[in-house]
Order: sequence, then structure tokens, then C-alpha cells
Amino acid sequence: MPTRWKIALSKTTTETNLISGLKQQVKTLTAQLKKTETKIDDVTAYFENIIALMPGHVYWLDKNNVFQGCNDKQAANANLKSRKDIVGKTNYDMPWKKQAHNLNALNNLVMRTGITQTGEEFAKMAEGSRTYLSHKVPLRNAQKEIVGTLGVSVDISETKELEQKLQIAKEAAEAANQAKTEFLANMSHDIRTPLSGIVGLAQMLGRLLEENEQKQYANLIHQSGEQLLSLLNHVLEVVSTDKLKDSDINKTSFNLKNCIDELIQLEMPSIQLKNLTLHVHYDEASPLYIVTDKAKLHRILLNLLSNAIKFTDHGVISLSIEPLKTNNNKLHLKFTVHDTGIGMKSSVQNKIFDRFYRANPAYEGKYDGCGVGLHIAQKYVSFLGGTLQFESKEDKGSRFFFTLPVKHGEKPKVEKHTAITNIPHQQKNRTTPLILIVEDNAVTLKIFESYAKTLKAKIKFVENGEAALKLMPLHNFDFLITDIGLPGISGYQLTEIMRDQEKTSKNKPIPIVGLTAHALRDARELCIASGMNDVINKPISLEKFQSLINQYCP
Repeated sequence: MPTRWKIALSKTTTETNLISGLKQQVKTLTAQLKKTETKIDDVTAYFENIIALMPGHVYWLDKNNVFQGCNDKQAANANLKSRKDIVGKTNYDMPWKKQAHNLNALNNLVMRTGITQTGEEFAKMAEGSRTYLSHKVPLRNAQKEIVGTLGVSVDISETKELEQKLQIAKEAAEAANQAKTEFLANMSHDIRTPLSGIVGLAQMLGRLLEENEQKQYANLIHQSGEQLLSLLNHVLEVVSTDKLKDSDINKTSFNLKNCIDELIQLEMPSIQLKNLTLHVHYDEASPLYIVTDKAKLHRILLNLLSNAIKFTDHGVISLSIEPLKTNNNKLHLKFTVHDTGIGMKSSVQNKIFDRFYRANPAYEGKYDGCGVGLHIAQKYVSFLGGTLQFESKEDKGSRFFFTLPVKHGEKPKVEKHTAITNIPHQQKNRTTPLILIVEDNAVTLKIFESYAKTLKAKIKFVENGEAALKLMPLHNFDFLITDIGLPGISGYQLTEIMRDQEKTSKNKPIPIVGLTAHALRDARELCIASGMNDVINKPISLEKFQSLINQYCP
């Protein structure tokens, strides 16, 4: 075989082998490419499935607000057969086309500013009108250029409906509570007014009668009326206590030892009457002056001590005050009231702080009260930053204790006050006081008339504020007592008008005392704010009337 043939044959074999190798490589690459495409399809299908099944509404649009895709939830609510059908459509093609302008405006804001926007959106879907909480973010390409908007919207329609129902329920509860408060206030006034008349007239009758038996009957009527008034006041105090606000705390510096001494003086007659022994332990390490709400602390201890005396027939009552620790200039004082009385059954101990609860029913007649003392004490202790606790065993006695955070106080300085409620009225050159009474209740007027005769005071009566304003310039009154609830202008309005007139004419303010049949705590703030010097509850006693004359007619 010629050499050139051998060379040609060799080339042919090499080329054949090369082509064969290349074909094999192409075949291998094709197989790998198919596997890669399959994997890509699988991954694409996987993520497509994730997007399709995502909760809520997921959708994305280009810069022209044309939809490029969405999840199944969005497609279903758009009434589309497939989520692919949304591609190429706009908001104007959707069931929510009436809201399309606002929806596009928000998308444009996101794309223009590049800032994510979150807010509530309202849209009419295939299933009806719904409210959504939407989260819109800008979509960017590889060059970080904004090319569209991605939106995720969560249906909050049921939450909004629930919020509306809760708001309606809240408003209804507040209205009911306000109605209850107004009802109690009105009942307080309507009950206290005639009851005040009974108490006052009974007291007046007791002084006028000469026969001992008749005097006794009058005194019994007076005592019964006082008991009813006390019960009413307790009920109203519970209502007031349940409405306490931070502004109701009046923290002042006062002598704690004097406060305890005042408390003991109040209860000593009851202690002596029952032949009980009283032990008071005032730890020497306790400060003499502290800062807290004196009135509330006094009421807490008074309620606890009164209960201890009431439920102890023999033995010992003890009251102790001791410091526990100082932290950031705050002293923690522990107060304890212990008795050797009847104690409590374990079955009732979880109820004793409930308002109006009585472990010993009223019909048994052994113990008086209406079951509010411990409830009020617990509320006040909690309000001052402590917790009222107790230990009790039947027939062994009870121990109530609480710890309050207080501050070290200082001895109050005597200051000259210039407030309108402390400016004394000009003194008159006469010994008989002249007083104006503004009152529309005939019984109350009769009581004042009797008091005036007894105390040798001169009184003029008017039944409304308008008449009082006409009468004031004609007489030189020492002071004025006005009912708060009057026909026409109220006692508050009368006071405000008089104070304005005094400022205009530069006259010295006449003392004005409010008279109310409502809860004193609720009325006091309004009375003082209107310019009154003081406010007192009906019925006014002869002693209180004498005290007012002594105060305002020196």
C-alpha cells in the first residue's frame, strides 16, 4: 500500500475518532443539560408552588402598574381561573377597580421614593368588600434600579369587625357605668335630702320637747336617721373608691405619731366600753414625719382598728408601726393590727375583701356594718403602693398587715395663704351675724330657721341663685350657704358669678359654703374649683352651723 494512502487512512481514522469523541461529549453534555433543566424546572416549580400557596395576598407589578404575577389567594379573590391569568392586567381590570386610583397612587409612591409603605387598604373582592393591612416594597433589578412593586396584603376584616364590636361594647359598658354612677348620685341626693330633714327635725324636736319619753323617741329617730346616713355614705364611698385616679392621691408631710394618737383617741371609748387592752408599738427607728396621703392612711388604720374592736369581746388589740428598709430615700413602713377576737373560718377568708360581703349576716343582729371597711382599706393600701394581707384562725383572732413606701418628711411650715378660699371676709360692726341661705327644700329651710333662733343669728332665705344675686347688693351678709343643686343656675354657677363680680368691683370675697346631698368626695373638687370656701354634706347639724358662724363671723 502506498505511503500516501496509509497517511490518508490514518487521518480518516483520527477524524472519525475525534468526531466520535465529540459526539459522545455532546451526548454527555445534552444529558447533563437535560438534568440541569429538570432541576431548574423542579426548583422553579417548587418556588412557584411556594408563591402560589403563600398565605395572604401576594402580587407584583411593573413600573406601569401592570400585574406580573400573584399567588393563588390573590387570583381567587380577583375571580381568576389561574394566577397566571393576572399577568398583563391592571387594577382597573379587577373587582376592586373603584379603588384602583388609590391603589396605584400608593404603588407609585413606593416606586418614586423607594420607601416601603405599610397601611390599611379597602378593596371590593370577589367575596365582598374587605379591609387589608398591606405592605408595599420596591422591586429592584440587578443594577438596583426600581422596576416595580411587590405587595403583601393580609385580610384584617374580621379583626376590624372585632375591634368595632369591642369598641361598641366598651362604649356600652362606659355608658352603663356612667348611668350607674348617675343613678347612685341621684339616689344619694334623693335619699339624703329627705333623710337629712328627718335627722335635723328629730334633733330639733329633741331640744323642744320637755317630757323624757318624748325626748327619747325623738333621739331614737335621730339615731336611726344617722345610721341610715352612715350606711348611705359607706355605699357611696365604695363607689368612689372604685373610681380612684392618680390625681386623687394627696401626699403631704405630716406627723405620723400625732396621726396615730388621733386614731387612738377616736377608738378609745369603744375599747374602754368593751374592757379591752390596747397595745401600741411605735418603733423608735420610725421617722416622726413622713410623706404620703394622710387621709387615706388614717382611713385604712381606722377601718382595721374598728374591725378588730368590733370582733373582739375580750383580750388585747395591738397596733404596731415599724420601718423595714430604706431604698432611694424611700422608707418602707410596716403597719400591723392584731386582735384576739373571733377570727375567721377558712371558708370565708377568700371573700373578706369583696365589697358588701359580711361573714356575719345582718339578720343575725350580732355585728353592725355593711361589709365595706376591708374593701375600702384594701383599695386604699393598693392605691398607695402596698398590699393588704392577713392571717386569721377561728376563735384565735386575726392579724392584718401591710407595708407602704413613704418618704421622710419635714415639719410643715406655717405659710400665709393668699388663695381666694382663705381670704377672710370683712368684719362687720355688729354682734349678730347675718347669713344668706340659698335652698329650695322647705324642710332644710325650717331646720336652718330653728338653728338661727337657737344661735341668735339672722338668716334670709331665697330658693334659687337668681334671687340670691338680686338680694346680695341690698344686704351686708357675713357669709352665704348655698345648695349645689338649685332650680335655674346651680350653686357652682352662682359662686362663679359672684367671684367674677367681686373681682370686677374689687370687693373682698364673701365666704361661700356649699351644701350638698351628693357624695362629698365627688362634689368637693367642683365646689372648690368654682370658688367656694368649703362644702359640707346634708344634714348640717347645729354644732356644724355654730362652727361655721365661729369661723366666718369672728
